[in-house]
Amino acid sequence: MEVIKSTGVEVYIDSQPVSCGQCWSTTPSEGLWLGVMLQGAINIRYASADAGTWNAGELVFFRAEDGAETCHTAVRGSDVSGVFVHVPADNIEQVIGLEGAHLLSRHSGQRLMLHSYGDQAETKVTNALGWQMFGATANAAERRLFVAGKALEMLSLFLRSLNRDSGAVSSCKIDGTRDWSPRDIQSFHEARVILMDRLQDPPGVSEIALAVGMNARKLSQGFLDLFGEPVYSFVKSQRLIGARAMIEAGETSVARVAYSFGYQPGHFSTEFRKRFGISPSVLTGRRDFKHDHED
Repeated sequence: MEVIKSTGVEVYIDSQPVSCGQCWSTTPSEGLWLGVMLQGAINIRYASADAGTWNAGELVFFRAEDGAETCHTAVRGSDVSGVFVHVPADNIEQVIGLEGAHLLSRHSGQRLMLHSYGDQAETKVTNALGWQMFGATANAAERRLFVAGKALEMLSLFLRSLNRDSGAVSSCKIDGTRDWSPRDIQSFHEARVILMDRLQDPPGVSEIALAVGMNARKLSQGFLDLFGEPVYSFVKSQRLIGARAMIEAGETSVARVAYSFGYQPGHFSTEFRKRFGISPSVLTGRRDFKHDHED
């Protein structure tokens, strides 16, 4: 399990294979918890009470106050993937303000709530935010802030859903994007996985679209909406981020790095400089200079 901490929130990202009927338990830290199930389904018991089945696409919400144990049982054999956002008890007012804290207090009598929006827009946005956090890649500082920002979006969305009038449906999209279904969002994430596995020789948009079961135009638009870049711009960014990580891990040959990510050395140096404002050879030189002075 990965844990990312920033701006007063903690984000837990995990994916594990489980067998049908497998049981495990956790004792969550005090504070507010929101979790979105991305894959799989589990039955939950919290504080010795059955809460029900948590399915993919549902948000679970609870306030942990006394270290009560939460028990989980896998409904079927599959990968269970999810994202939890935790606001420690001491940070709740700082993160969501007094109004948000008062709003949550009105629901404190329900120790654990499985929150499903049905076909409403919030379901699609919640899943999109979960997948974005689950699949985020960047350097450590950028990724930490990106994931924390998406966690705050999820908190905002949930507070809005608690606050709206009974029966009212809010119009809610990510950054003004189109209204994608949960299945669409999963397909966009699958496309991203394919690209990350084949960065050196990425398949065409049509080939990826066929692999994830949608048309190329829809894939292109959805990829831009969810990940903020067109498909090939995303590939280029990930190649350069990976190349920089390879250099910072100790690789001294710029040519080897370039070829590893499908570039000719001259073109690689130009693109690297555009992206990071420094040439790869200078970066290796700075690292060597630093090591020389540390010895």
